[in-house]
Order: sequence, then C-alpha cells, then structure tokens
Amino acid sequence: MPRTAKFNDIVKKLKDAYADVDIDKFNIKITGDLTKTSFDKISPPLYLILNKFENSHRILIDGIPYCLMPDAADHLMYNKSSTRKYLKDDCCHKCKHDGICPGWIKKSAVKIRPEAIKDLPREIVFEVTAKCNLNCPLCFNAKNSKDLSLRRIKTLIDECARLGIKRVRFTGGEPLLYSKFQEALAYAKSKKLYIIVNTNATMINKENERLLRTQADDLLISLQGYNSITEKELTRSSTGFKEKINTVARLNSRIAHVRLGTIISRNLVEHFEKYFYLIQSLGVKHWALFRPMSQDNSGNFDIAVKDYLKLMKRIRLKRLQGHDISIANPLPFCISKDMDLSHHVLSGGESDDGHSRLVVDVDGFIKPSYFIRQNLGAKIKEAWENEFAQKIRSLNYLPAKCQNCFSLRWCKGGSRHWAKISYNDFFKPDPLMNVEKNLSTGNANINSCCARRVTHAGNARGFEPA
Repeated sequence: MPRTAKFNDIVKKLKDAYADVDIDKFNIKITGDLTKTSFDKISPPLYLILNKFENSHRILIDGIPYCLMPDAADHLMYNKSSTRKYLKDDCCHKCKHDGICPGWIKKSAVKIRPEAIKDLPREIVFEVTAKCNLNCPLCFNAKNSKDLSLRRIKTLIDECARLGIKRVRFTGGEPLLYSKFQEALAYAKSKKLYIIVNTNATMINKENERLLRTQADDLLISLQGYNSITEKELTRSSTGFKEKINTVARLNSRIAHVRLGTIISRNLVEHFEKYFYLIQSLGVKHWALFRPMSQDNSGNFDIAVKDYLKLMKRIRLKRLQGHDISIANPLPFCISKDMDLSHHVLSGGESDDGHSRLVVDVDGFIKPSYFIRQNLGAKIKEAWENEFAQKIRSLNYLPAKCQNCFSLRWCKGGSRHWAKISYNDFFKPDPLMNVEKNLSTGNANINSCCARRVTHAGNARGFEPA
C-alpha cells in the first residue's frame, strides 16, 4: 500500500473532510459523511486519490450518491447493513442508477441536487468501414468493401447531441480507409463530442496524423505481437513492424491519450514480459488486453483457464507497481477462486454486450456489441429500449448464485457472445463461469475492504469532478 508523503497528505485531506479511510494491501475504502461535510470539500481529495492510485489499488467510496460522481460510478457503493437512513425523491427514481444507489443520507448537507443521470448509453461506436489492410484471424468484422454512409453517421451524431451522449468511437475495419473519415470526425467535433479512434496505426501518413492530432481525443491502437515475427503471425500481414512501433511512439508523444490493445494469445501468455517491456519502451501508459471472441483453429487463441489465471497474476504484479494494465472485456470474475485477484485485474462486462454502449454496424443498423449482430433498430433511444437489449442488461437470466454475488454489478455474468458460441443461446452462462465453487455470495463481507471491487481500468481520460 502506498505510504508516500503525497498519499498521506491526500488521506489527511479526506479525514479533514470527515471521511473514514480504511486501507489494506490491495484496497482503499473511503466512507464519506455528507451530514458533516459539503461535497465541495470532500470531492477534491476523492478525485485526487482516484487519479493517483486507481492503477495500483481498488478504491471504493461509500456514502456518495451516484449523481454527484457519475464519472466514478464504478467506485461507488453503499453498505446495506449500515444504520444510516437514506431518502429518495422523484429525481432519484428517474436516475439510471436508482436500483443500486441508496439515495441521499437523511439530513444531508448537500442543498443543490444534481439532475438525474439519464438511462442512456455512454458511448456510440461507428463501424465506418469493413475494409482493412490486415487479415487478423480473430477480427470480428467480415472484411469486404462496405462503408457506412456519412449521412447515417451524421444523423446518429445529431441524435447523440440531442440525447446528451458525449462520446463516440470510430472503428472498422481500419477507419483510416474510410473515404469520408475526415468529414465524420469534423462533424463529431462540431458537436463537441469526445472522439475515440480505433486503428492499427499501419497507414499513418502526415495528412491523417495531423487529422488525428487535431480531431481525436483518444486513440486505441492494436498491437498483437512483440516483434515482427509474432505481429505477422497474429495479423497475417507483412506490414513493417519497426515502422509501426516508431509510429506508435510518435503518436504517443503528440496525442494526449494513446492506449494499446492486445488480444490475449498463447504468445502473450508465454511472453508477457517481452510485450510489457516493448510497451514501456514506447512510453504508452495504458494497455488493454482482450479475451478472444471467436474460436480459432490455429490454437494460438485457444486460452485455457490456467492460462488466464497465470496472466491475471502477472497483471496484478504490474498494477501494484502502478501500471495501467487490465483485461478490458468480459471475463467472469469467478474464473478465479481468489476474487480479490479478479477484482484487481478484470474490468468486467460494463463496456460490452450493450451494457453501456451501442455499436452502429457497417450495414447501418444498431447492435449491442461488435460481436452480437442483433438488429436493435435505427435510432439510438429505440435501440437502447429494445426488448433484447433490455433483457441483456437485466441479468435476470443468470444463475441464482450469480444473482447473489457481490461482484455481479461489475462482472455482468461474463460474455453473452461466448454463451452463444458455446450453447447457441445468448442467455446461458459464460462457459468460463465456475458458479458452483468460486462465487462471492451476498454481502457476507460487506464491511471488509477485501470484498470490494477494483476501479474500472482503462479510463484514459482520468477522473474529473462532475
């Protein structure tokens, strides 16, 4: 646990703001009391500790309503066994988090109530083209010459602006092959949206690098190998690896938020340190690992439970050193008997399967995720309220032990796509679940910091006050 002068100073500021701070090896639990302090006083040290220590430790905050810290919702919780009395008003019942937020502590010092958080996706993803210069075996996109029309993109960006959705992502295929890419980015920027671009970074030239520097807020760059041989093997491409690495280093020095994304392969499991040191040499601070989302005959992506556990333990060691590395797509938390390990390195299912974002397919319809091509409709609000999408988000189809698991809020029951692959049913359990042995049941350890979930990893923007 960090015991630096800076850490101790933040803890002192929290205690001065009437917050209890409970610390152990992996966890920091903060309990605020809004009957004794104002949010204006407690929020600066809360955001400071999140920004400084979320990579190395999981941080849970009790006693703060979700509407006061919507950008830190993954850190907020409340103790059901607490003797505190909570109140809810009409605004609370309209909020997206009504089911998990207790509301306001009775006699709260907060006088001005924020607006309810709308029940809408946080992000809309545009698959702008199916064209790509690589041939990765696990790519979710059926490579062809299709493009998403610019008119369709603009229509949905307009809807984002009307609904208050502030973040969009452009992906493909390779989005730099989209002929209207510049116009699409410019239109999103004109609506003051936060723009993320997924790219393999093998087609960067002066013109599109300038475009990314001026229009993109965040880049997620695909990196599958740690040298030219492994990159070629995992992408089925002969594009220059040295040139790509130089490009990544250059972009990282010129764009505020650059992340690297790697699909978990046997190469990664066996040569994790080689990948890690390569990424460190590039100066990239954020590295997201992804569970393979299709069956691969080559066996390079046939990852067993023991491989995931081996990788997870290595990730935890790096996170304890302050490195931002996580498995960023759905993997059931009960894959490990050590739930603390799962909480420390798994981001969970929030960003997939339509829980917090929707994807616009290259054919123009809206779907829950890259991998689930279920047509939810033509408009964002219509798609979000679609019966299939609501059923996924409900989690009611999961086993009873999942329903009683403290970790369900973040785990989401693993991957719906893998349930479909394995059982031909989106609503069956994830095949990597171990529901009979490993689940953390109920709130038995609710007062223990060790029963808490790690921060949501991969937030390249950091935390900002609401």
